[in-house]
Amino acid sequence: MSHFQAMKTYLPQPYRGRVTLFRAKARPLTSTYDPETAWKELDLGSLNVIDVPGSHEGRFKVPHVNYLAGQLKKLINQASGNNKH
Repeated sequence: MSHFQAMKTYLPQPYRGRVTLFRAKARPLTSTYDPETAWKELDLGSLNVIDVPGSHEGRFKVPHVNYLAGQLKKLINQASGNNKH
C-alpha cells in the first residue's frame, strides 16, 4: 500500500544521465499513451528505448522475462566494461 502513496506524492525531476526505457510491445488497443513521451520530458541526457515482448505486467513473466533479463544483462555488461553476452 505504501507504494501507492509514494506514486501519488513523487515528483519526478529531470535527469542528465543515460536512461533506458523498457517499453512493453503489447499495449491496450484503446491506449494512445506512449511512455517514451513522458521520459523525453525528464531525460536531459540520452534516452535508449528497448521494446520488450509482452504487456506492461506480462514482460515480467516467462517467457518474456527471459528477453528482458538478457537485455538487462547486456546493459550491465556494457556499463561495467565487460562486453561478454
